[in-house]
Amino acid sequence: MENAYPAPELEAMNYGGIDYTGIVQKTDTQNVLFCEIDTESMNGDTVNDAIFLRNSILEEKYNIHIHAVEQDFRVFSSAVRAGDDAYQFSTPSVITAFNWAVDGLTLNLTEIPHLQFDMPWWNQNAITEGSILNKSYFAVGAMNLLAYEATGVLFFNKELIKAYDLKSPYDMVLDGTWTFDNMMTLGRSIAGDVDGDGDYDENDRYGIALNSYGALTFSYGAGANFAPKNEQDIPSVIITENFITFFQKFVSTVSEDTSVMYGERFGDQRVTVMQSAFEEGRLLFYNEMLNRTTILRNLDLDYGILPMPKADEFQNGYQVFTHQGNSSTMVLPVTSADYDRDGRIMEDMAYYSLINVRPAYVDTAIKTKYLRDESSAQMVDIIIDSMHFDISLLSNLALVNDLRSYLTNGNENIASAFASKAAQYEKALQKTVEKIAERE
Repeated sequence: MENAYPAPELEAMNYGGIDYTGIVQKTDTQNVLFCEIDTESMNGDTVNDAIFLRNSILEEKYNIHIHAVEQDFRVFSSAVRAGDDAYQFSTPSVITAFNWAVDGLTLNLTEIPHLQFDMPWWNQNAITEGSILNKSYFAVGAMNLLAYEATGVLFFNKELIKAYDLKSPYDMVLDGTWTFDNMMTLGRSIAGDVDGDGDYDENDRYGIALNSYGALTFSYGAGANFAPKNEQDIPSVIITENFITFFQKFVSTVSEDTSVMYGERFGDQRVTVMQSAFEEGRLLFYNEMLNRTTILRNLDLDYGILPMPKADEFQNGYQVFTHQGNSSTMVLPVTSADYDRDGRIMEDMAYYSLINVRPAYVDTAIKTKYLRDESSAQMVDIIIDSMHFDISLLSNLALVNDLRSYLTNGNENIASAFASKAAQYEKALQKTVEKIAERE
């Protein structure tokens, strides 16, 4: 792996043993399972030790001490607003990073020396799709494991596929037939009223389980792009007829099809009821984030993982939605005291993450320790390569909330609903564009 890519041509520098400090995501037991930037020592865990090794390389090369502080991100924004240079970087979620850019708190990374965003240690889509007026204020690199963790995927019960003699979803993904309709056909074939009470509840068997998060994961899987950009890299809100047709079918299916377990119907148990159904073998497809591989690793159940299905077979490739709040990015504050230093460290951190950390996470932890077969490992590569970012979803909370509410409420006239909001969405987006344009 070390010889696969030429290292950035960055000579060693002596920065006097400074603490190179950033605010990072707080770890918890549900969504953020580890710190991707810093670790105290080697402990035998594959990912932990790879992060320690990467940091050791950087600390020796630049004579720095990398320090990650798990704090509320408001600590970072407050420091920057006060002109305090206590923090040299941060790894906020995609939505926080975008809001900081609009508020003028972070630097345009395309102007920072040494950053080569066309190299494989950076996610190209984060730069090209997350920019406005060719200004990119956040990046997603190989160090941003939480961005991978926050991708929307489908877990599936391989034992049910075998028991009902169903076509392998893996084969569908590879031959381009992994579509929403084909997923539902598989799901309907195994659903059933297990307890025979005539009512589908938390005790029955379902084809697919999702909650309102699915309004985003399935929309994006169906190829949605709510804010295409012109030649000047200026986005405009466009909700296509193809998307409206798909979303109407999606909403109707979730509302009316008894093979669908919709988490919101179970109130406070919206998350746990789905996970329990999957763990107990009563669920074929389970829509969650990739980070569930860590939580599900000890199951006796034989399961696999899939990208979100396409709208139809004519769609060009798969798309994966990255959760706006649980993801991570790399940003630099406008209080930066040394652009050259920050560019060097950030570029090398991304490179050595590709060489050391990403293989430990993807190839060893996810593919080998957590998943059960080579096909799932192949699916993970497809999922990570299919990550996309949508300016409209980042800049327009109303659109996000509407997508979720239309799904939960079973809205029967999606075309009219979107038409009534189109001007509002566009106005909010152009206000964001104006703020970015005002920045130097």
